[in-house]
Amino acid sequence: MKPFVAGLLIGCVATWGVWAAITSRSSVTRSDSVGSSEVAPRVVPVARTEPAEPKADQQTRAEPFAPGTAILGIGDHYRFGESRVRRDDGDVHCQDIRYGASLHCPHGALPAAIPLAAIGVPESPADVADRIEDVPTDLPRRDAWVRARPTRKDLGVALVRSKAGRTYKVWLIEKTAHPDALQRRVHLGWAEVPVRERGGVAKLPTSIGNGNEGPSSAEIERIVAAGAAVPGDSFARQLQGDFTGLSEWPAKLSLQKTRHLVCAEPLTTEVAIRARGAIYAPHGIGPSGRVVFDSYAAVAVDGPMEGTVDVKSYGYVHIAGDLVGQVNVNSYATVVITGDIVGTLKVRSYTNLLLHGRIVGTLDAKGSCWSTFYLDGYYARTELEQLGDGFGSVTLHVRESDLAPGKHEKIGSWRSVIVGDPVWKKLQK
Repeated sequence: MKPFVAGLLIGCVATWGVWAAITSRSSVTRSDSVGSSEVAPRVVPVARTEPAEPKADQQTRAEPFAPGTAILGIGDHYRFGESRVRRDDGDVHCQDIRYGASLHCPHGALPAAIPLAAIGVPESPADVADRIEDVPTDLPRRDAWVRARPTRKDLGVALVRSKAGRTYKVWLIEKTAHPDALQRRVHLGWAEVPVRERGGVAKLPTSIGNGNEGPSSAEIERIVAAGAAVPGDSFARQLQGDFTGLSEWPAKLSLQKTRHLVCAEPLTTEVAIRARGAIYAPHGIGPSGRVVFDSYAAVAVDGPMEGTVDVKSYGYVHIAGDLVGQVNVNSYATVVITGDIVGTLKVRSYTNLLLHGRIVGTLDAKGSCWSTFYLDGYYARTELEQLGDGFGSVTLHVRESDLAPGKHEKIGSWRSVIVGDPVWKKLQK
């Protein structure tokens, strides 16, 4: 009996121990979960996601460009004929994208020009590009803009020379806007075109003919810039304006209102400018042609200047060639002559004269005109002394001479002679 009781007691003790251990472990677990400040991290399964579809622009830039096109962002370089952008050494470099795109063209560029007497402009850059068949011979190193909308002052198409020496027209097809400038893109079109003297003018209808051989606003701006570079000039801007043509030029024409006229043929009649205005004669002025300034006015002659210009009021006279006829200055004026004085230049009032050629004919400045003449070239002291007398009120600048650089007194009849002035750096032909 005793062994039985002892075994029963041992079994009870063992059962109590197992129950206590289980109870204790459960109590600790509850205590940790309620009283501890640390929470075991949740394990969240990661959802598998497909990569986002690239934007349409990104897809386009990843693919080769279609022939005759390029898609550029700010900072991109592009070389004509290649199918992708490059990081440097391109024919064009996209600098900015706003209303269009600013393109740096390291090998030369100009904007497409519009005929002076053009009747309207195309509605899109592509329409402008269709009307450009060539580029001018001179493409200076400069930046160019391609724009979304052509205007009377800027058609928005660039004429560009490549590193290889070929010439192209470049226009804007489409622009992608974005708040972040670095995400903006321009889609450009381009095509190779040949070089031609006085090329780059859009073939647009004009009031003086078909406009294919007509002058352009860019030519006028270059003529204005030549006069504006002369120190003291206040009149070159008189040449700026909207030029139109006439179907017929009467023997005598008196302009009572402001007009800017361009001549489709050599001027052989007389024109009196009674109000502000200008005459542009891209084919010259014949022996019977005459222009009279009776108000603020300007005349620009590209070709033979065989007629007469009478400056009776403030004005600007530009002759791209030789002065074979006569110019009479009786009022304040700026005169620029790129060729020689073969005929006569008579000065009787304050005049700023820039002469790139030589004096073969007559330079008459007798009287009190208090003028400044700039003679571009080499003039020896003996030549300056033999040019004549009557220059006592004229200050003369010459680019080079056997005289030392600087100011000289008592040289011939000149008031003073200045050699090698820094102003020659900007007085270009």
